[in-house]
Amino acid sequence: MLKGNERTTVRNGTTRHAGNSRALLVKGLSRALRRNAAVLQAVLNLAARGDNKAIHRARVATRRLREALAVVAAVGSDDAKNLRNELRTITAALGPVREMDVSRRVLLDLADQESWPADAVAMVEEHCGDRRARDLDSAASDLEDVDAKSFALRLRRVARIVERESPADVADALSQRLNVRTKAFAAQVRDVGIVYATDRLHAVRIAAKKLRYVTELANGSAAENLRRLKRLQKFLGHLHDDQMVQLRIEEAAAVEKSLGLLRAFSGMRQDIDTHCRAWHARALPLMLSPRALHGSARITSAKRRRTA
Repeated sequence: MLKGNERTTVRNGTTRHAGNSRALLVKGLSRALRRNAAVLQAVLNLAARGDNKAIHRARVATRRLREALAVVAAVGSDDAKNLRNELRTITAALGPVREMDVSRRVLLDLADQESWPADAVAMVEEHCGDRRARDLDSAASDLEDVDAKSFALRLRRVARIVERESPADVADALSQRLNVRTKAFAAQVRDVGIVYATDRLHAVRIAAKKLRYVTELANGSAAENLRRLKRLQKFLGHLHDDQMVQLRIEEAAAVEKSLGLLRAFSGMRQDIDTHCRAWHARALPLMLSPRALHGSARITSAKRRRTA
């Protein structure tokens, strides 16, 4: 049995450990805001002009920032809420352009693997290029009034606000966000089950991406769970990319009259379907694993136990 002073020492040690953990969460959250604000400031103008790498980096930065700002907004920052809404506009504006970039790359990769007819591939690639040009014009118009520098300044201001917040409040807000994203991910996985349903698998992919980004804010306390989420996101991402190429082929086929090209398009769609089902088979074990579903929930519970 512990004596009184020993119990006090243990309690104080636990309190210090919990306090240090919460302080690290605050620093990590502030660092994530500053780092992604810098990325966004560096690439946003390039993205609006059509640089494909900048578009990808900008979209990833906006998604990470939206998860971080959701935690800050829960603590009580009105500017964090406003910034989240504005970031959502940026993500959506660049989305179609990014989709075309990926579709063109995957189309050419699959064409090499499957030895597709060059004229059919060229038609689909031209269709993607035309769509991308229209989508880029729309994105540039949507982003015309966005000042990357002032936007980054506002994000850094929110980062300074976070550093002044109560570490216990920030830790609790992050735990709640983890819980929300974990439940949303689990619900999407239960909804799709083992069925090959493209729209529902895409919903699982998006839920996994959001859960991954908020889990990363927890100072790497769920390394194994993060690895599983990244693998699942990778497999479902390949599946989604192949499906988008399949859609582009269908769009090109809809205006084609040559029987030879139509037969080529049909064969291309069948090849892609085989690839998609292979990616689905690789993703299934991760979706059905209890650890993949409940890892983040355990992290949240453990964090709350330490706080208590």
